[in-house]
Amino acid sequence: MDVKFTAHQVLEIAEQVEQNGSRFYHKAAKLFVEPSLNDLFTKLAEWETTHQKLFVKMRQQFAEQLDELGDFDLDIYISNPRLMASLTVFAIGADSDRQFTGNETLEVVLKKAIRNEKDTITFYEGLKDFAQSLACADTLDKIIEEEKRHIKILTQSLEQR
Repeated sequence: MDVKFTAHQVLEIAEQVEQNGSRFYHKAAKLFVEPSLNDLFTKLAEWETTHQKLFVKMRQQFAEQLDELGDFDLDIYISNPRLMASLTVFAIGADSDRQFTGNETLEVVLKKAIRNEKDTITFYEGLKDFAQSLACADTLDKIIEEEKRHIKILTQSLEQR
């Protein structure tokens, strides 16, 4: 069986990953009382939520263009994008409390966040091998660019400390 994903499924996976990323950053925000640190992680959580909404909108646009993208055959497509999203560092049901002891320094949290973002990019790069169409691969490229922006912001924050 040849496994492929539609753009719709890729976006559904991305939505879940971004939702889980938002939870991760909300938990990180609670670790720091200092307003600038709390604001940094809260802002990252909000950006993840914004990205999730972007992917919802993109998925709706793809649904409207389904005729152009072609129908999908359930025999050759994975039908559970949530399962795929669970393979990322921002996994479904991941217990963010276990990711933090509450005693981490800002440097440790920022490095963990950067590593998570890099791992998410690696996941999306691997997912491109399963892309059903050019539109699907292009969608993944857009998602990857969003994640790279997160890394840049986190890296700048780490360098400024």
